[in-house]
Amino acid sequence: MLIDKNRSLSLFIVFGCFLYIFILLLFTECIYDTSIMNYKLIFTGIIAVSFFVPICHIIIGYKYSVRISLLFASIIMSASILQIFYRKSVGFYFIDKSEAISLLQANKNSTKDINTHCSKWTSLNTVVVLFYSDKDVKLPDIASTIVEEDFENYKNYLIVKIQYLGSKRKTVDDVIFVSEEFKKLNIKSLGDLKLLAQMLNSIRYSELPKNTVILLKVDNFKDFTVCGFNRSIQK
Repeated sequence: MLIDKNRSLSLFIVFGCFLYIFILLLFTECIYDTSIMNYKLIFTGIIAVSFFVPICHIIIGYKYSVRISLLFASIIMSASILQIFYRKSVGFYFIDKSEAISLLQANKNSTKDINTHCSKWTSLNTVVVLFYSDKDVKLPDIASTIVEEDFENYKNYLIVKIQYLGSKRKTVDDVIFVSEEFKKLNIKSLGDLKLLAQMLNSIRYSELPKNTVILLKVDNFKDFTVCGFNRSIQK
């Protein structure tokens, strides 16, 4: 009878931990683009083991299963808090055209130069997305003539490009600098701009390598921010 009671209480504790981790992942990995799984894999491993050990003791009906479940529940909580502390954060900024030109020139000069120029953002975020605008003209409010597949292909191209440049850098402290102007997409209407906003919004930026800096030229930026790109942008 005591073993059954211990087993029920232990199962309740483990289920509570499962529910806690599920909610945590729902908000960090799904709802908000803040990855806690891909940065420090050791914490993910600790959590996995911390579920496995008490479940084994519950199955065999060990009399100290409650104590063991509580011990590993505390380990799960501690590891998840450390995961949040070491999470991948993403920062979105709007910068002046002159600053964008300086960044492009720094990237041409040397790795050290671009690292220095980007340090004010990379010191605060793991991944940085910088927007700038060259002109602001009124676009016709018509449906897009560009097929959605072109945007999906461009998105995949951008991600592959970032991963390739990341594999070429000497250390993870070096900035992966990527600049895009979307000339190939030929944005000519609000419908096109809406698809561009949705495409950029769908990228899981927190899954990109550490110290990634993406410079994006988006004209008609005011229209862009109300066309489907719902990330918080700082100026």
